[in-house]
Amino acid sequence: MLLHLSPRYYLRYSDIKLDLIDVSIPELNLTLKGDVDIVARTPYPNKCYQIACRKKGRKAINGLFIETDGILTNFTQITRWAVNGEIATHKIHFHILDSDFDAITSEIMMWNAFHNTPFLSRKSEIHENWLPATNQPRMLPILENKKESQREQQRLIYNLVSDDGFIMERTEFFPIPTVETHRITVPFWGNQRFPFPDDAFIAKVTPYDYT
Repeated sequence: MLLHLSPRYYLRYSDIKLDLIDVSIPELNLTLKGDVDIVARTPYPNKCYQIACRKKGRKAINGLFIETDGILTNFTQITRWAVNGEIATHKIHFHILDSDFDAITSEIMMWNAFHNTPFLSRKSEIHENWLPATNQPRMLPILENKKESQREQQRLIYNLVSDDGFIMERTEFFPIPTVETHRITVPFWGNQRFPFPDDAFIAKVTPYDYT
């Protein structure tokens, strides 16, 4: 199964120092270390988004590929960031809704139908009112506006906030559809900044004890 994941931090404050510590998936016994395996770069025109990608070359890539030897139905992505020297942890619990195809992407935009392609919409009833601008999983330093509050109400999102207002831990529950592998690996305008398939990290699906 091919996973496209895009751990991200939304940072619009120049006085906050941000570093990527690591990204781990317990169900795959996989930990990718910051500045060794992965780095945070800015592939979007909006340079406030820092997104983890494989440490290779200088091009800013949108996320990373992980190739597994089996099928997943649930897994957890845990990203740790150093924010002004303090550790902030972002947990996303992915629930895969179907088994129609053998790939997933955490990029909500990629679930849409695309004109002049064979790709139809992969959104379910759960996702009918979802928009990338408001529902894309992301970590951020503080809760700062009504839009973010609405996003928390629409989805299951929990924040642990420090006494000075910083988000130290965020947990999100994210139902996700499968997609065609070609949707995320064959180049077209929708995936221009995606990784190359050859740059995928390899991982084995292992039983994980949640107790």
